[in-house]
Order: sequence, then C-alpha cells, then structure tokens
Amino acid sequence: MTKKYILLDPLIQSLIDSRKQQKVTQAQLAEAAGVSRKTVGTIEAGGDCTLSTLRALYAAVGLDLVSRPFSAPTLDDVLAERENAFSTRSQQKYRP
Repeated sequence: MTKKYILLDPLIQSLIDSRKQQKVTQAQLAEAAGVSRKTVGTIEAGGDCTLSTLRALYAAVGLDLVSRPFSAPTLDDVLAERENAFSTRSQQKYRP
C-alpha cells in the first residue's frame, strides 16, 4: 500500500506539529478550539478553513498568528540578478 503525501501549507503543518508534540488528539484540539473533530481532520488533510477557525486552533495549541511585512524582490531586482548571473557566466565561458 502506497502512502499519499500532501504538501501542506506551512501554517497547517505548524498546527499539526504542535498538536503532535503536545500529544493532543484531533478530538481534544477540536474541543479546545470550539470546532468539530471532523473540521480539524479536514483542515489537517489539506482542506481550507476560515481565519477565525485557524486562530482558534492556533490558540488552543499555544501558537500565535503574527502579521509582518513581506519583503519580496521586485521585478527589477529579479531581472538585474538574472542579468548579472548571465553576464558572469558569459565572461567565464568565453575567456581566451
């Protein structure tokens, strides 16, 4: 029998990891968060949930959702990096 692996959102994986580290069952987590055990199972299997449900689940295992600025590179940054990488490789490749 082959196991099916699902790439979970890091937020959900953190929830699962914390729950398991604390040796809390899905049913216990559900009760503490005020949701059904089926809801916890669905979320842990990769299903969607509302922000309020995720907050309740996180609080139940002692985690906090924190908002912080995201500093993604701009398109200009990416293009400049690619150009720099290309020109460096070109210089190395064609040296006499």
